[in-house]
Amino acid sequence: MEKSPLILMLGATGLVASQILEDWHHPSNILTPGIADLDILNQEALAVYLRKNPTPVIINFVGFTNLPEAEKDKGNKKGLCWQLNVGASARLAQICQEEDIFLIHISTDNVFYGLKSDPGPYSENHPLMDDHTQVNWYGYTKAQGELAIRNSSIKSAIVRISHPFGNPQIDRDFAQKVITYINAGYTLFDDQHFTPTYLPDLSLALKKIADEQISGIYHVACQPVSTPFEFAEYIAKQKKLAQVKVGKIDEWTEKNPNSYPRVKFGGLETDFTQAILQVKFHSWPEALDEFLPKIK
Repeated sequence: MEKSPLILMLGATGLVASQILEDWHHPSNILTPGIADLDILNQEALAVYLRKNPTPVIINFVGFTNLPEAEKDKGNKKGLCWQLNVGASARLAQICQEEDIFLIHISTDNVFYGLKSDPGPYSENHPLMDDHTQVNWYGYTKAQGELAIRNSSIKSAIVRISHPFGNPQIDRDFAQKVITYINAGYTLFDDQHFTPTYLPDLSLALKKIADEQISGIYHVACQPVSTPFEFAEYIAKQKKLAQVKVGKIDEWTEKNPNSYPRVKFGGLETDFTQAILQVKFHSWPEALDEFLPKIK
């Protein structure tokens, strides 16, 4: 990354950030403190760290992303999900304002309702959902975290992603999870719409945003809109796996009433992002063709 600024990467060991580091070839200008070195829930610790390690750019990958566990905390603003997804975002916004730091915040398609009454795919400027009773708690907290940043006066970029894949080292990678589901004989929904994010595309977008400090709201996702079943069928054909079993999200929800609400009519539009950043993202079949040979 020639002539790149010093960057503080928060949450660097996770599924997404670890692959970004790999794609960027672990450059020396990236600071990647672990939780033992920096607790972002501690405002003073964050301030002390930044005084010792001044940086013009922060990329925040930190978030509470376990949706079932998040749902157990629904409505609890003292819970870890709220503290990580909202409280930490607000603290980062405050310190970025004080220190004149450009903040890149990783968000999700779950900030939208995903309902038939307000379906995706969503543009970058589509209104966020604001009623937590109709959606999962994870999505609501991520939306509130976005607002904490957007309502501040800091220089920032919000980058939304969905169902990330492209990390062959972590089994939580979406494509690898789908392979596990196929092999286990699980059903995959053919009536749930989404646009998965290919991590090399995200690497490209984040490098551009970080290097040039381009403010705005961006979407990184593969087109066209797909379903888990269609995505799985393509993988099964390429990897010569068993026949994929089809399921319906509404039927599954009826049988599992205590599960967290799932986005049914999702997806992220990316035309604006690609035009502003002057990048071109893969289609999901192209991305799978490139990625699947890397999975053992």
